[in-house]
Amino acid sequence: DESVQTEWERLDQHPVEFAVTMRVLQQHLPPAPARILDLGSGPGRYAIALSQLGYQVTLADLSPANIAFAKLQAEEAGVNLNQTIIQEATQPLPKDVKDFDAVLLMGPLYHLVTRDKRVAALQNAISVLKPQGVLFASFITMFGALRAVVQYSPDQLEEEWKTLQYGINRSDLGFTDAYFARIPEIYSLMAETEALEQIEILGCEGFSNIVEKSFLETQLAPELWQHWVDLNLEFGRHPTALEASDHILYVAHKL
Repeated sequence: DESVQTEWERLDQHPVEFAVTMRVLQQHLPPAPARILDLGSGPGRYAIALSQLGYQVTLADLSPANIAFAKLQAEEAGVNLNQTIIQEATQPLPKDVKDFDAVLLMGPLYHLVTRDKRVAALQNAISVLKPQGVLFASFITMFGALRAVVQYSPDQLEEEWKTLQYGINRSDLGFTDAYFARIPEIYSLMAETEALEQIEILGCEGFSNIVEKSFLETQLAPELWQHWVDLNLEFGRHPTALEASDHILYVAHKL
């Protein structure tokens, strides 16, 4: 609950991640007003952006503060959220919450530190998707996490070698409890179910994570900004770029 404002503002500090993710969502989502569930929505940054595009979005998050904040932001943006639910991503949803055209699972798979809970969240998301519905799942990479330590907390680098060994961060190290993935682990998790067929996997930041500060200091013309997003999106789709990105977006449809 204490990090609601920080999480909302995080994507202002990482504009390429937000722009690339929105571009991928729009490429794979059916036309509005399709029904979307944002499972583990946080403060609702993507949910509100999609609502502004005409989608019917339901939010589910374990934090009452996140849900309250999302409602406030939706009101300020002049959009309506279809439904809000306070509960964990691993818990079965109410029986009437089903038949979604798409589910966003863009937080739980790195906030849940045990594999069994990640599997439960994944199965929960699949259970409410329509056949051929689209799943969008996000991960934080191991090397993206370690790069952040080098950049912001180099004094903790020795302790963070444990993260490199086990992929688990504990909250006393400056970030919430979290799981940081290697690419083979992502494929392994998704192989837990035979209900999905991969559409694509990509790195959201491309190579921008080393130069993002310049975006915040330089006002790029809209056309130039779109070219930059295009470039990072295509680079992020290259297999060699996956481990280099901070965030991975896995896209699949339900069989």
